[in-house]
Amino acid sequence: MNSHIVITMRRDFGAEGHEIGAQLAERLGIAFYDKDILGKAAYKKGIDEASFSQADESVTKTYVDPVFPSRGFTRKSDQLFALEKEFIRDVAATKSCVIVGRLSAYILRNNTNVFNILITAPFDFRVKNIQEKYHSSLSDAKKLVKHVDAMRRDYRNYYSNGKWQLYEKRGLMLNREVFDIPSCVEILETAVKVMKKQCLKEALRGFVWVGFLVRVNKSIKIS
Repeated sequence: MNSHIVITMRRDFGAEGHEIGAQLAERLGIAFYDKDILGKAAYKKGIDEASFSQADESVTKTYVDPVFPSRGFTRKSDQLFALEKEFIRDVAATKSCVIVGRLSAYILRNNTNVFNILITAPFDFRVKNIQEKYHSSLSDAKKLVKHVDAMRRDYRNYYSNGKWQLYEKRGLMLNREVFDIPSCVEILETAVKVMKKQCLKEALRGFVWVGFLVRVNKSIKIS
């Protein structure tokens, strides 16, 4: 069991998951990763971030060479996903942090120190938030929410082979229409602290069990 905890946060567009994640990370005193994952992953590989920015959390179309149709090309989003996946796994292995989006719950599905969170809200509530945030018309806000919802859904389905929901159920869901941002942060902070205690108990049980096996092994050798 790792001594640190990784919080993955999926957020429905307009539910203000970014703000909640950032404040939660600050309250817990741990690292926060959202869109900067793209920049850090690109920087690590010496790649220009701007070349991938349009593919973030989306599935880009495959380019077909008109002269050599059989020639293989990698989607820009495939390259970005591979970079972000490597970065997310590296970060999760070394430190406590909050990771927003980027299919992080699925990428870290085999990690035992991960706490998955979903920040959601009804469609109309999210539309109103987007309308106020971008000072747009009601119709434009509705189109934008539907577009981003569809884009993120396609992204999750494509890169998890439709299995992302199996892993996101292992966590906590908060309705932003019911709780304001400070309340969401307070609830999540408490939940994370409870989980850390449970993880510590499990780690101690494992330590005691390993210690018991070592003692038994030594006694067998002595006898």
